[in-house]
Amino acid sequence: MLIRENMDTKRMSAITRTKGKERGQALIFVLLCLTCLLGFIGLATDVGTWLNAKRRIQTAADSAAIAGAAELNYGDVTAAAKADSATNGLTDGTNGTIVTVNNPPSNGPNRNNAKYVEVIVSQSEPTFFSKLFNLNAVTVRARAVAFLTNGQSCINMLGTTMTDIRLNGGVDLEAPQCGITANSSDGAALLANGSVTVNAKWIGVVGNFQQNGAGTLTPTPQAGIVPVTDPIALLSPPATGTCSQTLSAGGNATVSWNPGNYCGISIQANSTVTFAPGIYTVSGGSFTITGSPTVSGTGVTFYLTNGASLTISGSASLTLEAPTSGMYNSILFFQDRSDAAAVTIKGNSSSVLQGIIYFPAAPLTFDGGSSNQLYLDLIANDVTFNGAVHLQDYALINRTSPIVATALAE
Repeated sequence: MLIRENMDTKRMSAITRTKGKERGQALIFVLLCLTCLLGFIGLATDVGTWLNAKRRIQTAADSAAIAGAAELNYGDVTAAAKADSATNGLTDGTNGTIVTVNNPPSNGPNRNNAKYVEVIVSQSEPTFFSKLFNLNAVTVRARAVAFLTNGQSCINMLGTTMTDIRLNGGVDLEAPQCGITANSSDGAALLANGSVTVNAKWIGVVGNFQQNGAGTLTPTPQAGIVPVTDPIALLSPPATGTCSQTLSAGGNATVSWNPGNYCGISIQANSTVTFAPGIYTVSGGSFTITGSPTVSGTGVTFYLTNGASLTISGSASLTLEAPTSGMYNSILFFQDRSDAAAVTIKGNSSSVLQGIIYFPAAPLTFDGGSSNQLYLDLIANDVTFNGAVHLQDYALINRTSPIVATALAE
């Protein structure tokens, strides 16, 4: 009996020792698991921080590339890109930030293409839990490439009240490569009367649009857009002097005229007029083209001031092209911003007009015929379209135009 009790006692002691060992092993296992779990939590925290930094740096790179591309025509790509990056809190050479600007890009599908701007932004980001593994910092990097594309809109109406864009019966307005915008807050900021067809890249109005009668507006105008700013508001007008004479041509006359300050310009009947390249200022009088003349000029800018007006009517054959370089690059017609003298432009079906038509305070009436050579950007207080008008964005043929947009390519 005594022997059996001793055996039971030894057996219980062995069992107790075994359980104690098992508890010790379980504790070690739990501690190891907790250490791994804490390590994963720490790593996840660091990775989340790096991803957040990546998003922030990518946004800065995208914005900087767009800002740099916007200055492609002005020679300050790098300065513009770095200044823009700084506005997003990433200043080159500060806090471990490096902003590299390449024009043309150094890598990618647009490598060595000077029409593209590449921005690479990198910043050293600290670690937290990763310090346990002797990793004290990581470099987060983002890259973006931008370029100039077509203008935001080739029809920009700046009037803030009443109807900005009026489309009368029979109008066929084609502007497939660009947009149409109206700044008026009126419920009929765009008014289509009768059988009207509009085909544009987009149509936006600050107020709303009204359609009376049959017709198609493609796409449907978007109401309630943010007002569009005057895209060339910062362009200074040409210097003017005292006008000395009025230029006049009629009958079957053939004449050539040079740039200068004029009191008026009158072209009539079947005359043939050639404008030499340069700036023509019309002060106080009128610039009129009537009858069936042939009028041409390459690299010309017409500036209207002191209440001067512009009327092009009849069936004139026009070939007028704006300059493609210099201070007034792309400007075909420019009316003093304080003048509201009404403007009428009508050519025949073979007319060639290329450039920016800028009448920011004036009402514009535009009859374009069915010409396919109207590479124009229209800026006015308001516009009335009659007949068939086929506009193409001027930026398609002059990428140095001040009315261009930027877009990300990579």
